Parts: sequence; C-alpha cells; structure tokens
Amino acid sequence: MICLGEAGSIFFAEDKVGPVELATISFGQRFEITPIQLVTAVSSIANGGKLVTPRFVKATIDSETGERKDIETNIKATVITEETASKVRDMMHSVVAEGTGKGAKVEGYTIGGKTGTSEDRSKYK
Repeated sequence: MICLGEAGSIFFAEDKVGPVELATISFGQRFEITPIQLVTAVSSIANGGKLVTPRFVKATIDSETGERKDIETNIKATVITEETASKVRDMMHSVVAEGTGKGAKVEGYTIGGKTGTSEDRSKYK
C-alpha cells in the first residue's frame, strides 16, 4: 500500500530472486521500505496477524456540537496467523525484557523490539 506522496518500495523482481537473494531478503538485506510501510508491517504482528491501513486520526469531534465521528479501522488482510503473531510478539518482548533492547523498557508498559541490523548501510552513501 502506498499513500499519497509516499515513495514505493525497492524489491527484487520475483523472477530475479534466486537462492542467495531469498536468503538475504529473509533477514532484511537487499530491499528498502518507507517508515510507514515498516510500521504497518510490524503493527500486523501486534494486531494478531491482521494488516490494518494506517490512520493518523482515531476520531474527529465537532467543536460546536461535540459530535464525535470515529474513523473506521480498515483491515486489509490477514498476513500471518494469530499463533505466529503471538510467537513473534513474545520474542520481541523478550528482546526488551531481558535482551539487548533493555534500554527501551518503560515501566507500566509491555514493549517489544528488534535490535541490530544486518549491515551498516552508511558505507554505501
């Protein structure tokens, strides 16, 4: 999904993906996505495997009448099973609770994270 004014993703063409490309794509190399695409993908884990169209406004309230209008949640598809989403959430939680992401802990909140990167991209710039 591309929002108005948003850049597209850079992926290999499907017919150009061989065993090496498939392996490197699986851990985050050789493709680029926008921040909103990343948040949308990670949110599908938090949403039990459901891909939800991002929204920036939950509701509007008429300042004169006080009438509230909720903005609908648009579920586009189920992209992973609830079971898989739960397992990944548990793993992401352990990264912050007891792993290398301890600095992201916030008392009173359950936080999940993914630390590290497969490659330092700054050397390509």
